[in-house]
Amino acid sequence: MACVVLLSGDSADDALPSLALLTHDVRVLAPDLSALTDVPGGTVVLVDARTRLAQARTLCISAAATMPDLPLVGVVTEGG
Repeated sequence: MACVVLLSGDSADDALPSLALLTHDVRVLAPDLSALTDVPGGTVVLVDARTRLAQARTLCISAAATMPDLPLVGVVTEGG
């Protein structure tokens, strides 16, 4: 299974440090809807919503509307 992490930083370790322990193919992309156009089927998309919750919400709503079969998971802090 492939995993795409949408975040502003360069490393998925910032948002999900334990993701490195899994054997999944992980790609880090910019948090932009256009970045999801080439995501292959069977990919889970993790959206970093730890600091910009409103922006992540808008991105998830847009992605769900244009790609309804794409699995999206939001990564939030305790307050999110």
